[in-house]
Formats: sequence, C-alpha cells, structure tokens
Amino acid sequence: MNKILSVYLNCSLGGMTSVYRARALHHLDHQYDYVFSIDSGGRSAYSQLPNVSTRIIGQEALVNYLNYLVRFGGYSEVRVTANPSLYQYIEVPSQTKKIYEIHSPDINIIVQELSQLDVTRIDEIWVPSYWSKRVVELSLSQSKKISVCVHQNEIDYENFSPESSKVLYPQFIAPARGSAIPISWIGRLENTQKNYLDFFRTLSLLPDNYYGILVYSYTSDPLRLSNFLGDAAGFGVSDRLELLSDIPQQQMGCFHRQVRDAGGVFYSTSLSESFGYGVIEADLCACPVVSFDVGALSEHTLHHTEFVNAGDVYSAARAIRKLTELKSSAM
Repeated sequence: MNKILSVYLNCSLGGMTSVYRARALHHLDHQYDYVFSIDSGGRSAYSQLPNVSTRIIGQEALVNYLNYLVRFGGYSEVRVTANPSLYQYIEVPSQTKKIYEIHSPDINIIVQELSQLDVTRIDEIWVPSYWSKRVVELSLSQSKKISVCVHQNEIDYENFSPESSKVLYPQFIAPARGSAIPISWIGRLENTQKNYLDFFRTLSLLPDNYYGILVYSYTSDPLRLSNFLGDAAGFGVSDRLELLSDIPQQQMGCFHRQVRDAGGVFYSTSLSESFGYGVIEADLCACPVVSFDVGALSEHTLHHTEFVNAGDVYSAARAIRKLTELKSSAM
C-alpha cells in the first residue's frame, strides 16, 4: 500500500475537502495521511474512510512534526498545498516524490505562491486542469524550470448522480418555501472569486417567487457575515435568502437533488474556476445549472448546464427563468 502525506492549512468543509475525500474513495489501496494546521470543522468528512488519517498540528509545531513524519513514515509521496515555503524547512528523503499542488483559481495568488516556491526542492507541480496548467506555466519565471502536471480532481460519482443508492438523507436539507423556486449557490462569504454580489443582482431581477439558498463554508469573522447581510439588504433580497453553513460533503449530492426536485437551479457566479466542483457536482445530479463561463469549466462534459458570460446577470436571470419554466411545464 502506497502511503501519501498531504499538507494543507485549513481542515474545513471547503473545496480541498472534496479533493481529498474523492482521492481516498477512488484509491482505497492507498493510505492518505492529511495534516492540517487549523481545525475548521472538517474532520467529520473523513471519519468513515478506512484509508485516511487526519491530524491537526499548529503552525508552531508543524515543521518539527513533518520532519519526524517524513523521516519515519515510509511515504512514497509528499504533497503540499498553499504553503510554498514549507519545502525549505522539511527534509524529505530522496526516494520520496515531492509534489507541490496548486488549486487556487486566483491568478494573483498563483503568482504569489510561485514566487515563494523553491522548485529545486520539489519534483513536480500538480494542477487540476489544463486551464490551471497554462496559468502556472505563464506565471513561472524563466529561472524556474519544473514539470507542471495535470491531475484532474476525482469525483464521487456514487454520491453525485441523479439518484444515489449509497448516500440517503431523508431529511430535507434544502429549505423549502412552498411552491417558490430555489436558486442554490455555494461559496465563501467574500466578494472576490466566488462573487456573491452578482448572485444578489440576479435574484433582484427575478420575480418574488424565486429565493436563494446559499451554502457557505466556515467563517469566524463576524464582519464578513455582517457585510454579506448588508449587501443583501442593499439589493433588497434579505427576505429571499436561506443560509446554510457547512453542509457535509457526503450530503451535497442529496442537496442538489432536492433543489432539482423543487424545480430550482444551481447558480455559479464564480469569476474563475481551477476545476469547478460545484458546477460539475450539481450537473451530475441532473440539477439544472446556470454558470458564468470561466476558467476550467469548458474542459468538462456537462449535460444540464447553461453558460453565460461572466458578469452578465441579465442573461443569467433569463436563463434561470427559462430552465425553471421548462421544469415546471414538465412536472
């Protein structure tokens, strides 16, 4: 059995949880040791996976702990994400493959990470899409020559399917409002890459019988939530929102199917995507999707998704009405 050590900052229920869970599900013959520095409520996502161990090690002890692990753990690979300077401080045995992963869709963050990465201490850079590969290769300085490899993220196809025989949650995860039409959205409560403001703009253009279900990941910043709610009030949609915090990844397939069965859609306002889990997973559940056409999304075969240009909230509102009206007429 191959042993793989992966290091990432935040153990939450965000995007990297999708990456790590799906890898373990697809490769049960591998042992995955995941080391995080911050516990943000994500450990439950791995609790039923027999080939996964999770550890929370604070930043002050991280380097010493990792040096012990890589020396005595017998790992075939070490993979580090979002911590470009870490390889300068850990001594990985020569026979162990050293990988740096880049999953951010933010070009500025990618450039910053690469500027701090000593490529002489690693073997490869891994990215989840060809779009990411192009961005990374263009961002690498001429002095940094390193192989950039596309390793597309795995997907839990049993969970994310039109019907799931494996993951059954009889409770209604997606809050219902009678015959009103739900529009779901997933992201952090910040208005940069995930871009909730365009969600509010679009919702304000739709009739009052449409409401938003926003699934957001862990935040300990009350100002962020306050700004989010203030922006919702500014667009006049405060009373048309349902907020859900940290739905476990194991339940997201059920969530998308419930939105679908209520005649709703999933709406992605992301301004960039290095892979696009949210869109892909909703589409696999046969939930209609309206999405900005950005980043790596065009690399996937999608059957229930309608793309609009990034920022074109009027086209997005028309697409949402068209898809929901088609659903209503078919019911």
